[in-house]
Amino acid sequence: MQRVTPWLSAAFLGIAIYLGIVVWRQYREKAHWQEESTTRALQVAALRARALAPRAIVRSSQTDESQATPARDLSRASPAVVDPQAIEVAREDDLQIANHEKRSFRRNALHSYISGFDALQLSPEKLAQAKEILLAASQAAANGRKTARSSEDAAAARARGNQAMDDQMTALLGQNDYDVLKASTREGALDWTIGTDMWDGGAPLEPDQIHAIALAQIRTKFELAHWSTAPGEAQKPDPQTGLSSQDAALLTATAPFLSPAQQEIFRKSLIEENLYNAAMRAFSEKQAQIWKANGLSPR
Repeated sequence: MQRVTPWLSAAFLGIAIYLGIVVWRQYREKAHWQEESTTRALQVAALRARALAPRAIVRSSQTDESQATPARDLSRASPAVVDPQAIEVAREDDLQIANHEKRSFRRNALHSYISGFDALQLSPEKLAQAKEILLAASQAAANGRKTARSSEDAAAARARGNQAMDDQMTALLGQNDYDVLKASTREGALDWTIGTDMWDGGAPLEPDQIHAIALAQIRTKFELAHWSTAPGEAQKPDPQTGLSSQDAALLTATAPFLSPAQQEIFRKSLIEENLYNAAMRAFSEKQAQIWKANGLSPR
């Protein structure tokens, strides 16, 4: 037993020395990693300051210019300025971004009206005026979405904007031409929905039939916006037939240019859409109850 004890002591001492070396290495590695991390953070901060300083100075100079104050000497604006060329690059980048946003907004506002304008063949003066009305309405809608405090406020602002656009476009084009223009915005959706249903049912629509359905929808106040925003009995489906009075009016208006097979597919489509809308309204009401029960206000 006495012979074993020195060997055990030596073994424990060796283990202790080994563990001490491992702990010391880990400590050194952690300290080295922390030092590198701090160095990288300082380098990133320095690069960020150098990259953002020219752009900040450009914006500051633009603000000064808009207030009609003397132009700032950019070379003395901040010690972080690298060179005048960097400032010019930043100014050009901002200009390109702003121009791209304007082009995208204009494209989104006008693209669905192209076929309608092509069909109407307006004079250059009327076409330019109509475009400006559409762009102004789109801008007003965008502003309304940003400033609305609730979904009700947003819907009310949208309704006011739509009414203002309707009044101006009707005064410019006349009711008939404006109906044709609005119908053109529906044709793509119709081609995808009822057009696909008709094709799938073996009774495909011709392009002029799609246009005629869209025009009938506009004139019976059955366009997409009215499904959720226009109240009244005209949209309430009959419990027996599943069709509202607007549905019946639309079927009557489309009967002269749809075949019996197409008319039957269209009728079933309207009924299915009413069932879907009823389900979505029930779902929304249930969600609102849940929010209210939890003391929340859905926006």
